[in-house]
Amino acid sequence: MSFHQAMASNFLQADISPLRHDSQYKDVNFLELLDTHSFSSGHINFDTFQKLQVEKLVSIVRDPIERVVSVYN
Repeated sequence: MSFHQAMASNFLQADISPLRHDSQYKDVNFLELLDTHSFSSGHINFDTFQKLQVEKLVSIVRDPIERVVSVYN
């Protein structure tokens, strides 16, 4: 089970943002996104996160060596 799946199980489907990657956020009305979704997770850079102006952030950073190895396995 992924972190996203574990966390998302605590929210209604309608409250979960469908956006998961930084490129999907470029034309988003951030205030509207916050009004309509209680949970969002994915791969976003810090600049995008700052635009979201959210109150809470959980960041998971993987071991760099394990990350590289997992790409090739």
